[in-house]
Amino acid sequence: MNPPSRILDLHGTKHVQVLQKLEDFYLWKGKNTSSESIIVTGDSVVMREIAMDFLDKYDFKYVVESSNRGRIRVIGDDSYYKT
Repeated sequence: MNPPSRILDLHGTKHVQVLQKLEDFYLWKGKNTSSESIIVTGDSVVMREIAMDFLDKYDFKYVVESSNRGRIRVIGDDSYYKT
C-alpha cells in the first residue's frame, strides 16, 4: 500500500483553530475525500478528540495508528471499516 500523499499536520495549531483547519482540508477547496490522508495531532489528546469528533460527524472512516497515537489515518471512501 502506498503512503497517503495528503497530510494535515496540526502541530503548533491552537485547539480553537483545529476545526477550521479540518473543514478547510476535508470540506472545502475541492478536496478529494476518496483518497487516503493523514492527520498529525501529536501528543495532544484534546486535538485528537477534536479531529475524531469531526471525522465522526461527517462519517469519515479512520484508524488511529496503534504504533503512533499522534496520527490518524483517514481511509478513502472505497474502504469498508472504521475504528
